[in-house]
Amino acid sequence: MKCRRVADGRVIKTCPVCGKQYDCKRSHAPNRVYCSRKCEGQALSTKIEKECLNCHKTFKVHNNNTRRDAKYCSIKCRAEHQSGKNSCRYVHGHGNKGTPEQRHKWYKKCYLKTKRKWLERGRNHKLRRRNVEGNHTTKEWNELLKKHDFKCYYCGEKMTQEEGPKKVTKDHVVPLIKGGTDNISNIVPACKSCNSSKGAKIIEKL
Repeated sequence: MKCRRVADGRVIKTCPVCGKQYDCKRSHAPNRVYCSRKCEGQALSTKIEKECLNCHKTFKVHNNNTRRDAKYCSIKCRAEHQSGKNSCRYVHGHGNKGTPEQRHKWYKKCYLKTKRKWLERGRNHKLRRRNVEGNHTTKEWNELLKKHDFKCYYCGEKMTQEEGPKKVTKDHVVPLIKGGTDNISNIVPACKSCNSSKGAKIIEKL
């Protein structure tokens, strides 16, 4: 778009629709394109040709911000192109997309990680509402698990992240209900079964 400055600080621009020259404020110049609303409406109502990504047919859309970047000629074409192997979710195995190997890989990498993250946030929120003293980080908890070789502190059996009696849990040596803190020094890794059996008792081992 050609434009030039004039002495009084205003800018002269050329309308791309009617070819008429008009002046506007220097601060309005970057966003001003047309000389009037009539020319703007005429430009935005003018249809441009696009090629559908699905059926490869040529279709026309209005030259406005909503339809200017259209990729499909219809909702049906969009649904067909964004399903199956053309879906962006297929490559990553999101949900029921992709091969069984891709879905399993995505589940282990993304879903479980995100689920543990939000469960940890909810747990910390509950502890803050109960005015529990102390806190610990995920890094400290992972280091504690490695120190115990992912074995239960009470029964000594290997723990897993899957649901069941041997699922890894956090057990407070001095229970929170009896004034215990949430510091890592007051926490030991325990399987779900041993943690439930211990309850609110203060003992070293079952």
